[in-house]
Amino acid sequence: MEKFSTWRDKGTGISPFMPVDAPPSSIASKYLAQPVLYVFKFPILIITLALYYALIPFPAVANFIVTKLYGFRRIETTVDGLKRSKVAEIQAAKPKVNDIVVVNYVAPINGLILASIAQCSWRSIVILIPAANGEYYSYSIWDVFTRAMDEISTPNPSAQPITDLTALKGKLVFIFPEGTPSNNRSILPFVTSKTNKLKVNNVFTFKTLSLKISPLHFTTPLPLTSKFAYVYSLLTNLHNKSVISVKIFEHGQSNELDFNLSKRSFETNQLNSVGDYLDIQMKEKFYAEYIKVKR
Repeated sequence: MEKFSTWRDKGTGISPFMPVDAPPSSIASKYLAQPVLYVFKFPILIITLALYYALIPFPAVANFIVTKLYGFRRIETTVDGLKRSKVAEIQAAKPKVNDIVVVNYVAPINGLILASIAQCSWRSIVILIPAANGEYYSYSIWDVFTRAMDEISTPNPSAQPITDLTALKGKLVFIFPEGTPSNNRSILPFVTSKTNKLKVNNVFTFKTLSLKISPLHFTTPLPLTSKFAYVYSLLTNLHNKSVISVKIFEHGQSNELDFNLSKRSFETNQLNSVGDYLDIQMKEKFYAEYIKVKR
């Protein structure tokens, strides 16, 4: 939309905050197939989530939710430098306890997707997301859903500030350095004003994970829909090309977080960084303008 050209990256032409509309459904799908699918799947989702939360906190359950209930045909996991046939090596490279993994932030289901490929229980996962001021806060995979649907730069009330990563030894740590979701067409500027205060040592192995969701309307660059409506869209997902692609880049043990290395990894997977001016504060202005125009 020409009205929002101010928020378009000057180099690539990408507008990373622009929501992607879902393709129109047929009348039969909208009023028959989707409601029936929702009525069938919703009770199963509730039971599965309860079991996952209380009794069976393992990746296979998260994978069942994403691929069977949410309608994504598969989660394709590859590792940079490895052929797809190297199944054992790819499995070994998947995120595990004492890994620090930088991930791009695109959707409320980011946490559940990551839990589905992790080599540990969701209870061992910590997700760090910075606020606009650069302070990093700790979230669970459940909190990430709410965080992506709420106001852009406000931490969840239950989130805890984190400065010392060494205190997270024995955990799998995912970092979303963009601080806010995009529409998965690029990487937003990393929130770096206070990242130097994140203490780390070589207890951890450093990795980058490039996440792509197709189709793009499942991303949430702006909090425009309710949590119920978003879950409804997932449970009634009938798109044949619904795929989640995960590419892992291994960087080895390190005494510091090299965010530039992560940026280069994203670019290798065709997610280029947009200009530094397209940061969280600019996204807030875009959101305000978008809502005003739509109204």
